Amino acid sequence: MSGMVGMDIAGVRQLSKLMLTKADEIDNAAKQITKQLNSVKWVGNDAQRFRNDWNGRHTAALRNVCDELRTAGQQAAKDADEQEKASA
Repeated sequence: MSGMVGMDIAGVRQLSKLMLTKADEIDNAAKQITKQLNSVKWVGNDAQRFRNDWNGRHTAALRNVCDELRTAGQQAAKDADEQEKASA
């Protein structure tokens, strides 16, 4: 243990950027999947059920993950800014 108390400001900023980037990647992946799902020829009850599940609970869950990642990433950046000011 290094005996460090506090924060590795650069490390937390890097973490923040990673969280924000991954949120964008998940959001983009969901959009691509939706686009592909909407363009594939698939009819019937299974297709309707699948589309309803995807457009309902699955995309909502992914949006929640993105929102939480963005919130955490923004908080990490804010905490790093506050730590930098306190350490100055």
